[in-house]
Amino acid sequence: MNLYKYLLIALIHFASIAGLQAEEVEKLVIIGAGAAGSSAAIFGAQADLNPLVIQDVDCQAQMALIHSIDNYPGVLEDIDGYELLLNFRKQADKFGARFIKETVTSVDLSSKPFRIDFASSKTVYADSIIIASGTKKRWTDLPAEVALRGKGVVSATFCKDTDYSGKNVVVIGGGHAALQEAIHIADQAQNITIINRGDKFNASKFHQNVVFEKSNISVLYNTEVEDILDVTQDKVTGVMLRNKHTQETEFKPTDIVIVAIGNTPNSELFKDQLELTPNGNIVIRGKNSATSVPGVFAAGDITDVTYGRVVVAAGSGAMAAIDAVRYLDSLKEDEK
Repeated sequence: MNLYKYLLIALIHFASIAGLQAEEVEKLVIIGAGAAGSSAAIFGAQADLNPLVIQDVDCQAQMALIHSIDNYPGVLEDIDGYELLLNFRKQADKFGARFIKETVTSVDLSSKPFRIDFASSKTVYADSIIIASGTKKRWTDLPAEVALRGKGVVSATFCKDTDYSGKNVVVIGGGHAALQEAIHIADQAQNITIINRGDKFNASKFHQNVVFEKSNISVLYNTEVEDILDVTQDKVTGVMLRNKHTQETEFKPTDIVIVAIGNTPNSELFKDQLELTPNGNIVIRGKNSATSVPGVFAAGDITDVTYGRVVVAAGSGAMAAIDAVRYLDSLKEDEK
């Protein structure tokens, strides 16, 4: 009789927990509030999913840090990335999306509903998740670079407040971000040298032409930065360069070093739960945004940085939301 009593109490207890969680389960949680996440929020909200969008407390979306976007369809004038992102979010708000600022500390995809824990000790559960947590800037990780970050060494999208007036600047990188950065500061800096380890740029012809037209921008191809000086003075005084072909080295004086060598995906939380590429990008299935776990979708630069454009990230966010809607609809069909 006592055993039956205890079993009954335990059953009631677990049933109450399950009932409480069911009431708090979100239909769709979107991790990341950049171009992909905000676009997914628009389409998810239009489908009456009332998505919960998690914006990281400490990490601002890369899109928000772009100085000027001049190739977004339908936007005729150059627009600041932050302003365009605000427009995305206003549109998502209009349809019923909810944005919160939290730092995600863990995600459990092993059972459903999925569990998401925050640094604030809060927890949310979700029937479906879109991962749009994007990327973070890659550094060279030269010992001197690490020591001089914020003391003359800056990352391409984190240097809006840096004063370049009359300064000599070295930009490390050969892609779109490096060229955009050089163009953006050309009217302020005295001289800009782009250090490109390759023999050509990996950027649009438009931006290449703008760079070539600037009289105070020069380019060194097939060149690598071996060291940044001077840690002993606690400030940047120059860089030590090496030509990849001749192996010759030279010292180039400079006041500021901008690192613009690409990005790495913010996928650490999913390392042992989702299929990832060797570079850490989340693998998506076929022509849609589904990951290796049913009900979990991924969008934006966290899946691929081949294109690295706001419009591409926004499009993939829309795809992920549509895929999530179809997934949730399929669950309803299975319940019938």
